[in-house]
Amino acid sequence: MTDTQTKELCPICGQVLKHKARSTTYFATFYNCPYCKRFQLEDDFENYYLKDISQIDLALLRSVLYILPENSNHRQVPICEDNLKDLLSLANSPKTLLDKIDNTLAYFVDKTTHFGERLNVNGETLYRELFCVDKQELSNIFETLKGHISFNGLPHSGNTFQVWVEMDGLRYYEENLRQKQRNNQGFVAMWFNDKADLENHKPDMSYVYTKAIKPAIENENRFNSIKIDCVEYCNDINDEMIAQIRKSKFMVADLTGYRGGVYYEAGFAEGLGLPVIYTCHKKWLEGVPDKNIEKVHFDINHKNIIIWEEDKLEDFKTKLINRINAVIV
Repeated sequence: MTDTQTKELCPICGQVLKHKARSTTYFATFYNCPYCKRFQLEDDFENYYLKDISQIDLALLRSVLYILPENSNHRQVPICEDNLKDLLSLANSPKTLLDKIDNTLAYFVDKTTHFGERLNVNGETLYRELFCVDKQELSNIFETLKGHISFNGLPHSGNTFQVWVEMDGLRYYEENLRQKQRNNQGFVAMWFNDKADLENHKPDMSYVYTKAIKPAIENENRFNSIKIDCVEYCNDINDEMIAQIRKSKFMVADLTGYRGGVYYEAGFAEGLGLPVIYTCHKKWLEGVPDKNIEKVHFDINHKNIIIWEEDKLEDFKTKLINRINAVIV
């Protein structure tokens, strides 16, 4: 594809684009937006479907594109009607309007390191992080939270300003939100591989997550699924991972890929006393020496591991739902 300078606006968020170009691989247009970053839109989706997308789904799409890592495989293919649902499912968005308000307060409490600390925020990015439909909705939430937080500006003004948490906000968080967050969150530790190589038993784990693991955890809206590469964070990734595990009620640890990080995260969770549900691709559980695939480590292979295969993801999802319902009270 050939990039060209443009003053056109991003079709997703309305900001001035950095670049726009036709794709040489797909019937699609490539965009580079300062907030949505690099993405592609299939022609039919852009010309016929995008204008009819709901305000809520468009807000989710803005948030996902803002949060999604720049090297994510989801950015390598055009967004279309067929893959939009899977893309939106990556968002760990609040399920109700009250949850959205509570999450806004929790966001500032989590980022505050000492009482009275003034946090610098930018409404243009913050409304995306907090899954609001626009900056005005976030401003309305700020007004609702007066007394819990204080601020010297509002998101819709477009300027950077400061927010700080008041004592009533800390008290409300401790009494109502800390345990609620823990009760609602399931952390997923897994291989981040998103390029399928089925001949060598290396599945697209992003696909496995969106098709089986995430919907199993979020079945009947019981829990929120958290995977560290789907979370926007400013801290060191290891610090953020530990913080998210501490907030969680349980963990799903998928052992496919023999990733040292997954073993570490599972051990950390077990050390905290959290239930850990282990899953693994059949070939990686058993090991395939001629494909350089190590089987699950002997220290953990005695666990009651849920086994799955690429062509049986619906069955995997059902088994995971049943295990969560049986183990997590």
